[in-house]
Amino acid sequence: MRNGFTLSEILITLGIIGVVSAMTIPVLIQKYNNNVAETRLKKFYSVMNQAVMFAKNDYGDFPWEDYHVMEQKDENGDAITDENGNRLDQNNKIDIVYKKYLAPYLNIINSKEIKDADKNKRIVHFFSDGSAFAYDSSQNRDIEFFPSKAERCLTFVKEERTGTCSFEFYFDPSLATKEIETGVEPYKFSWNGKIDRLYKGCEDNSSYERYYCTAIIQLNGWKIPGDYPKRIK
Repeated sequence: MRNGFTLSEILITLGIIGVVSAMTIPVLIQKYNNNVAETRLKKFYSVMNQAVMFAKNDYGDFPWEDYHVMEQKDENGDAITDENGNRLDQNNKIDIVYKKYLAPYLNIINSKEIKDADKNKRIVHFFSDGSAFAYDSSQNRDIEFFPSKAERCLTFVKEERTGTCSFEFYFDPSLATKEIETGVEPYKFSWNGKIDRLYKGCEDNSSYERYYCTAIIQLNGWKIPGDYPKRIK
């Protein structure tokens, strides 16, 4: 009767453990990333719309005075750009109205100016759970939400990060009526109401419809569906 294991048996066992780990760990990491994104997307949607409702109580129904900050256009209706072809930075104006209308009702622990991969300066506002959001640098209609690691996410160009580590929302306070108590919604501009359009848009990184990724998750009960077109980072 022998005691213990031979060296070959130990090596075979370790090999099996290695193969199983290689197969299961990426799945577990992906599941964790999905869970974090789902939980924080749902929370962000709720928290932002609560802030809109509080602001409505204090400032009345929209339009709020001087709230909208829009990019400057030329006589042809095209966005005015600087000498490098970048849209003009509206961060200071955006930050003023944000601090007046929404910041008092949000539990923000830190705000930081960060330059994204597209060379735009962004003011990123961080929540205590590690998530964060930032307005578009040229106007305060579009909001980019980061479930985690916003600074790392911003090192990717927008085509790469949208729907993977950042998610687009649209702020239209005119939606915040007595009948519809939301003002912040997943980006659905020009959506025709068909689910397949959301999927095609999410997959198409060459157009603004890539922002539809957020709506796919919302319409699935803030759960990332099995056929979601992108991998959550």
